[in-house]
Amino acid sequence: MKLLRLIPLFALFAGGAAFANMIQYDTSAGSVFNCVSSGSVTGCGTNQITIGNTVIMTYLPTNSSVSVDPINAPSTFSNLGNIQISCVDHTLTCPSESLPSGLTLAININQSQPDFLSGGIPVGTVVGSIAGGSSNASIQWDPGSSVTLNGALFDVTYAIVSPNLTLSPPASCYGGNCGMTSIQGLITDPVSSVPEPAISMLFASGLVAVGSVRRRKKS
Repeated sequence: MKLLRLIPLFALFAGGAAFANMIQYDTSAGSVFNCVSSGSVTGCGTNQITIGNTVIMTYLPTNSSVSVDPINAPSTFSNLGNIQISCVDHTLTCPSESLPSGLTLAININQSQPDFLSGGIPVGTVVGSIAGGSSNASIQWDPGSSVTLNGALFDVTYAIVSPNLTLSPPASCYGGNCGMTSIQGLITDPVSSVPEPAISMLFASGLVAVGSVRRRKKS
């Protein structure tokens, strides 16, 4: 009797364990700095800008894959790219440079698995100033900034974790990388995005597995 009451639970876990979803994505195409080119700023519309012939700011895209269990663990943290800041003169002591008004970063998600889809996270505004050894610069997104890619079976959401991300100056070095700031994202692929027939199949597969165990036990 106890086993019968546990069958639905076993079915859920059995189905969920077999239903881990691999998500593959990159941020290479379409991720750029938006700004107004002038005498002090060059590179607008690309992934690298130079400010005042003093500071270089580069967006380094990511190519990542994560595994998500839409039933038991539908969310996971992952990288959405990195910002690297360096001095034009290749030192770590360049003078302070104010970031231009209207500078934004657009991150575009290019998903190849489970569906070939793409979409952009709302832009973040880059503000403040940077010197070789110090920084009060940051990228500011609206809280909850995210993009949801609606696939044939799965809706995958990519969200910004820290809406106010402080940028490291060139002299901030760790593991051989200097001036590097990671943009952390939260990727969510919940079971609610799976149509009801697919969920029914999961439960059915779990019930078959439990039934098989019971038959072996009786024999």
